[in-house]
Amino acid sequence: MKKSWKIVSIIELLIFITLSIFIFIRSTDGSGTIQTQEIKLINWCILDIPFAFLFIVQFIWFILLKKTKKII
Repeated sequence: MKKSWKIVSIIELLIFITLSIFIFIRSTDGSGTIQTQEIKLINWCILDIPFAFLFIVQFIWFILLKKTKKII
């Protein structure tokens, strides 16, 4: 179970880093709008919302893993 937690955490981190780099590298979005620094930061904050939820879930999963390890 601990191994799967590490694998999921690494995959989520890699996805977050990849999407963050993509947001800051692109000069226009899908509709052709030029991406200014402010718009890039807004897009990045919007990306942070689901990943913050995933972080909370991962943190709870980590705590449960630690508690079950103490019981065993």
